[in-house]
Order: sequence, then structure tokens, then C-alpha cells
Amino acid sequence: MSQITLKNTIDELISFGTGHTVVNTTNFGDMDKVFSSSISYPYLRINYRGTEIEEKRVNYNFQIVCADKKLHDDSDLIDKYSLTEGILQQLTTYIKYGSRFKNIWRIEYPIKIYAASSQFIDGACANVLDLTLSVHNALCLSSVQLNGGAS
Repeated sequence: MSQITLKNTIDELISFGTGHTVVNTTNFGDMDKVFSSSISYPYLRINYRGTEIEEKRVNYNFQIVCADKKLHDDSDLIDKYSLTEGILQQLTTYIKYGSRFKNIWRIEYPIKIYAASSQFIDGACANVLDLTLSVHNALCLSSVQLNGGAS
């Protein structure tokens, strides 16, 4: 059985985006560090929001943003929201049924997808997925050994 780390969890989320047939740009990090000139839409951004450690489970929390460029008159706004929500729904399906950790991760429900409160500088619109991936403690590995050295 595979061991779960934060790194391989993030790598798996990035792998979904880079392998998606519609998504053109996928990266990781805080949304406030996004520069729209470097984005090719549709765009997927994975933002790590922290880890909760319970007695028997470790919960990795993410905010995932999917954005697409819209027309200036907003005539395609519904289509863009529909597309970006669909990509985020596909991500949850991938986690549950298609990823290499599909039998290990548990998605914490309910899953919330909502429209981003502000648009990108270049007028793109986005949907946001708040996602918690939970795994049993015994399957998690820290990247730091008990003696303080990196593993």
C-alpha cells in the first residue's frame, strides 16, 4: 500500500491538471502570487491551506481555483462558470476513482464549489473548490525523520 505525504498529494492534484485535455495551465501556490500575463486559460491553481491531524486521520486542506477567460461583454459568462465547475467536479471524480491513491484518500463531504468573489486582472472568471482529503494516520509519512534529518 502506498504511503501518503503532503508532497505526493499535491503532485497528484497537479498531475490531474497537467493531464486534463481542456486545462492549459496548472500550478501550485497562493492566489495572490498569480500574474495573469503568464496564464493560458483554462487555468487550474492548487493552493495548500494546511493540515489537521486527528487521532486516527490526517486531513489535507486545499483551495483549488479553476479560471477561464470570458468575453468583455460577459455574454459567455454562464458557459465559463459551467466549464470551470465541470473541471472541478471532474477533479473530485478523479480523486475518488482515478488517482493512484483512490482507495486510500477519503474526500470530506459536503464539497463546496463557489464563484470567486473577484475576477482576475484580465477579466477571467473562476470557480473555487474547497477540498479536504483525509487519510488514515498509519498511511501518512512525514518528510522529516524523528532525529530531525530529512528522509
